[in-house]
Amino acid sequence: MIRFAAEIWAILALCFVVGGLVGWLLSRGLRPLVWQPKRAGSEPREATLLAAPLPVPARPEPPRPRRPSEEASVVVEAEVLAEEPPPARPQRMPAKMRPPALAGPRKGRADPLHRIAGLGRRNADRLFGIGVYHFSQIAAWTPQELAWVADYLNAGETPVAEDWIGQAARLAIADGPVRGPRASR
Repeated sequence: MIRFAAEIWAILALCFVVGGLVGWLLSRGLRPLVWQPKRAGSEPREATLLAAPLPVPARPEPPRPRRPSEEASVVVEAEVLAEEPPPARPQRMPAKMRPPALAGPRKGRADPLHRIAGLGRRNADRLFGIGVYHFSQIAAWTPQELAWVADYLNAGETPVAEDWIGQAARLAIADGPVRGPRASR
């Protein structure tokens, strides 16, 4: 058994050395393509950008002669088009709806927000980025603040459907560390 383990370790060490050599050789072969050292006496060259040709706009049809009755309808259409409001820009949520933030987690340790069903680790990290570290903060959110966070996280209706506020309230009052469900054996 010891001999078998020694053979395995020897094979692994050999693979490590061979892999290192192959990697080193490949990097030396690719280095001129990626990195070129400065040569003595060489002047820096200016970078030149090759501009792509601009697209040629489509030529409008030449105006055709109009009858007097057509001109009146064209003027009315132009007035209607001029009265249309410009397209609305997306509005940002007002700052007053943003949930209150902390400068850092209490006692230097944040709660595992990813334990809230539907939240996930990525969105928990995004909440840390805006100063939300604890279940108690989420439990204190108003519906307007929850809507702001749902918009910020692009979560749609998930926060309401999964009852993030209720889950956070239950997790905030839990005694001891928060643990996930045990796996049955």
